Amino acid sequence: MQPLHVDPIDFQSPDSTSLDVYDHEPAPVSRQVEKAIEKLRNAIFKFKKNLFEQIVNHDTKHNAADLGAMMTFHALFLQCISYWISLLDSSLVPEPQFAKESNSNEFKYLKEAITKVAESSPDARIHLYQLLFQFGQQHPFDLGAPEELV
Repeated sequence: MQPLHVDPIDFQSPDSTSLDVYDHEPAPVSRQVEKAIEKLRNAIFKFKKNLFEQIVNHDTKHNAADLGAMMTFHALFLQCISYWISLLDSSLVPEPQFAKESNSNEFKYLKEAITKVAESSPDARIHLYQLLFQFGQQHPFDLGAPEELV
């Protein structure tokens, strides 16, 4: 086997090889994936609102002067986000447990929807991860746009 010799790049020389060879715009995401991601964003906000409503607004276990109910809600929601992210990287974390069956049903619907969208295209996994990461980073009281009253 022969030793390898690599000529160093002279970054000061105008003739040097440019590192901007890959200056291409990323391929656009299909409209179908964009719609699916937006639908999931809205469904996750709805789930978060319902979870907040049931855990925080109807809490009877915690003193109203402390943040116990809010911390319980936020920890459970972050566990959901963590579980959904784990679906994307195939290293499952424990599935969250809910006191109300309606929350469990919504969670299962979102789990199936995330899995379906993730399998729809290679780009979808990246955009799903970005969406879930944003939910994990947002303020616990951010429950999405207010619903208009008719």
